[in-house]
Formats: sequence, C-alpha cells, structure tokens
Amino acid sequence: MTLEELETILRNWVLETYQKREHTETQMAPEDRWRGSGVLPRLPENEEQLDLLLLHPRRRYKVHQEGIRFEGAWYQHALLGDSVGEAVTIRYDPQVNVSGQAER
Repeated sequence: MTLEELETILRNWVLETYQKREHTETQMAPEDRWRGSGVLPRLPENEEQLDLLLLHPRRRYKVHQEGIRFEGAWYQHALLGDSVGEAVTIRYDPQVNVSGQAER
C-alpha cells in the first residue's frame, strides 16, 4: 500500500464514517454538532497570514518595561506597553535567527 492509498482510506473513513456516526455522549454526529454550533472558522485572507498562523513553536514570555527578551535580544513595540508584567504568547520562525537572516 502506498502512502497516497493510506491517506485516501483515512480521509474517507474520517469524512464518511467518523464524522457521520452518532457519538454516544453527545447523541449527535460530529459533523452535525459542528454545523449546529454556529461557529464559523475565520480563514486567513492571504498566504502571508496563513504562514503567520502556522509559525511555531509558540512560547509564552513575560513582558518587561524593556519589552520581551528572546534568545538574547530585546524586542519592543508600542502595543506591548499595556501588557507589562503579563505573559504573552509569541510565534516565530525557527529557521530565521535573531538578526532576521534565514539559517541554512
């Protein structure tokens, strides 16, 4: 069996069996429950926004008066001013070093 064949089998099982089968605890199929929730996903407007959403790893850092210290460098922005003393989640591209250069 090829990887593509396995992927097809799994995709079909999730979409045609799992999503349509009634869950014993909720008494609803996952697909019906999701559709009835009224929650619509907010999709990114372009590829750049999608790339930003997919950046990882995500870490929490405390905001200091000086900004956020990450990998030996300080990062500052006016929007951080209201968060001094709090922890915020950052996302970054691990293939780009602190100087902004892509690592090879």
